[in-house]
Amino acid sequence: MERLAKEYSQNVKFYNYSKELVNLFTTRGKSLAISGTPQELVTYIKEILNIDHAFATQFEYEDDVYTGKVIVNMALKENKEKILEQFIEEENISLKGSFGFGDTEEDNGYGVAIDNDQYIYLVGSTKNYGINTPSYSNAFLVKFDVDGNVK
Repeated sequence: MERLAKEYSQNVKFYNYSKELVNLFTTRGKSLAISGTPQELVTYIKEILNIDHAFATQFEYEDDVYTGKVIVNMALKENKEKILEQFIEEENISLKGSFGFGDTEEDNGYGVAIDNDQYIYLVGSTKNYGINTPSYSNAFLVKFDVDGNVK
């Protein structure tokens, strides 16, 4: 499985700014990826993008064949929330000044601006998918100070 994941990860297309963006935020603190993608692939993506910590869906497999059993399903919102809360507690960190980024084409940043007082503005949209609920888009505008704190 690891060999296949490594081979596949070599062909994964990233936005041209992905690695630079991760590096920018990693210099200010820890970087963390939580993904519904299989762990074997996320491990290599973590290395390619220089992400500090990564949690992903874990499947059972025997003799390089998936058995069909899901050990940890990180595609579920409640599992992502649980691992994030656990990570925050274990690392003794705060989400204040933290940033979140999506990994799909449904998550879009449309613009970044800096005003005369050095505040940074980020505008974009994301799509929300719920279970037994309709999907909808959310627009956002966030203002940050130079230390990354939301204002």
